[in-house]
Order: sequence, then C-alpha cells, then structure tokens
Amino acid sequence: MRSLSRAAHSALILSAAIVVTGCSARKVVYGHADLLIYREIDSTFDVDTKQKAFVQDRLRSMLAWHAREELPRYAQVMGELGARAVDADGLTRADVDWAYTRVEEARVRLVDRILPRAVEFLGTVKPEQIEDVESKNAKSNSKRTKRFALQGEEYVDERAEQVTGNFTPWIGSLTDAQKAYVRTFVVASRPLEEERFARSLSQQKAFVAMLRQQEGAPARERTLRAALRSLVPDTNPLQARYRDLVLQVAAVATSEQKMRFLREMHSWKADFEELHRKYGNAPTALDGKATTLGRLPHSPGGVTRGH
Repeated sequence: MRSLSRAAHSALILSAAIVVTGCSARKVVYGHADLLIYREIDSTFDVDTKQKAFVQDRLRSMLAWHAREELPRYAQVMGELGARAVDADGLTRADVDWAYTRVEEARVRLVDRILPRAVEFLGTVKPEQIEDVESKNAKSNSKRTKRFALQGEEYVDERAEQVTGNFTPWIGSLTDAQKAYVRTFVVASRPLEEERFARSLSQQKAFVAMLRQQEGAPARERTLRAALRSLVPDTNPLQARYRDLVLQVAAVATSEQKMRFLREMHSWKADFEELHRKYGNAPTALDGKATTLGRLPHSPGGVTRGH
C-alpha cells in the first residue's frame, strides 16, 4: 500500500521538516506543510473539487494542532537526546530505545488525529480515483522491483548508499569502519526488506479491494492501521536490525561526528521552539479561515484538477 502509506505518512515526514534540508529550508518547508501534504494526497487520489475543500479544512486544523501541541514535545525530545549523548559520551542502547519510544508515541498521536479524517475521506473516493491509485502503485512497485532484482555487490552498493544517507545529516561523512557496518546491515536485512515489500503489495491489494467494495468506516480504519506499522524494534524486526546498526555506528563515532550530532540536536530543538512560537497560535476550528501556516490554492489554477 505504498501510495496510501506515502500520503498517510506525509504529515509525519513534513512535521520533522525533512532532515536532509538545511536549517532555514526546513523551517520554510514546515510553513508550507499544508500545501505540500495536500499535493501528496492529490497526487495519489487526484481529488475533486468537493474533496479538496474537505482536505484543506482538515489539514489546517491538524497542522494547527501539531504546531501547538507536538512541536514543544519534539523540542523537548531533541534537548534530552542531546543531553543523554553528552552524559554518556555517546549513545547507549537505552538512549536509542528511549528515542524509538518517543518516536512511536508521536506516531500514535498523529495517527489517532489523522485516522478519523482519512476514513471519512476514503468514503468519498470514486472508481476513477481508485484507478489512479492502482496506476501510481504500479509505478512505485516497478522501481522497488528493479532494486530487488539487483544481485550481489550491485544491490549492496545501491542500498548502502541509501542507508548511509540516513546518517550523514546527523553526523556527517561515515568512516570506513562505519561504512562496513552499513554494508553488513544491508546484506543481513535484505530478506526482511523483501518481506516488507511483499507485505506492502498485499496491503495494496486489500486497500484497493476495500475501496472497490465500498466497505464501511470500520473496514477502512482497519486497512489504514495495517499500513501504518509500528517502528518499535521489539515488534518490528527490520527496525531492530537498524537500531543495532545505529549503535554500531555510534560506538565508533569520531569526536567530530559527536560534535556534529550535538550541534544538530541543538539546532533542531531551536527550530522546533521557533516554529512553535510562530505557528502555535493558529486556530483549530474547521472554518478554513485565518491560519499562519502556508496557504492552499483556492483558484481554478491551483494544483487540483476539477472533475
């Protein structure tokens, strides 16, 4: 259910303001989160004019809540994680598990906030929109299938580059020893990656079937929850392996990498606090009126293609 997951996770991804961007860029991204998330939803479902108004109102309300209540929590987490790294002269398993728990708590809060609105929206999806979802799923699946078709070093090289990219925004370039840990992780986790892809294909089929059969709200909620799997290592084998990789990389971190990590923690904390001050007083009523978040287009020339 990759297209659905992309749309459902957009708020979480954008609320973190995209870790690979620079400081000022991620603040700009958050300020236009409503437009960017809307475009992601529209690219998946090709929303019609009536759906557009529904999505806009719910996005504004959700993002106002997020700025008011979630950003201070994120700032606190960044501050404490930085303090933990300083106190222990590096991250321990207890620190990483603590961070995973905080992320999972944030994910649950966000899902609980979004899910009722997503369930309601899916009840309005039309047959032609289901065809759009299937088409986009097929495109996304084709790319992933090509990656898994790679063998030996070719696969390891490509996947290792992707995994390395998750570390560099936080600690900079990896050492040779750390790169070796990444490659070992890629080889060992391939079966789990393939299982995840197979599960995604199965969820996509279940999702499309649910839409075609016009099932009720309980079935729509079950299908959505199945796509939003927990990231906690104790219940997610792939995340358990990734946590071990984080600990391996952290254990041999250079002094420069440690300083880079602490600077990033401080920077993110400051950004979340600034964003909260700037956007945390936006109204939460579903009136589509004044909000300090980025404006969604209302003119016929906007991103929606009217049906």
